[in-house]
Amino acid sequence: MTNTEIYTLSKSLQGKFVSLQTTHNTSTTLLQRELDKLRQEHQVTKIRLRELEMGNDDLERSERAVSSSLADAEAKYSRALEEKILLEHELLDKANLEEESQRLKDELRGKSSSHLSFPQSTQPFDRCHSGNIRTQGPISRPRKCKNRRRNLFTVAIFITYHTNREFAR
Repeated sequence: MTNTEIYTLSKSLQGKFVSLQTTHNTSTTLLQRELDKLRQEHQVTKIRLRELEMGNDDLERSERAVSSSLADAEAKYSRALEEKILLEHELLDKANLEEESQRLKDELRGKSSSHLSFPQSTQPFDRCHSGNIRTQGPISRPRKCKNRRRNLFTVAIFITYHTNREFAR
């Protein structure tokens, strides 16, 4: 090879080198820009993900609070409903007892005008827990009643009946 050929070859290789280096620098710059852009997108995505997770945690906390409040409200409602039902039953029992008391007072007033005694066929203890109390005579005791208030009422009538019988003698 001659000097001129070597020189030409050298110039051509130098041109190719500069061209390749320019291409390399351009593609490196483009890739660097794309990498920076992807890193920024990744950071934005991480921030959004963190915010979404915190929002999700807030929503879950709110859901638990609402569920707990709902359970408390349901429990209070159930207790109030049970109490209402019990009070209604007590009112019905009271009305029945007042009615029975009035009937027995009226019966006692009617009997007091005829020597304050009950005939043996009359049964003064006829109501106790939706059943009858049977007596075997004027000095028999009423059988036990499941409902304590009615039982106490019945015992009070029983004592009144026998006390009035004693005074009549």
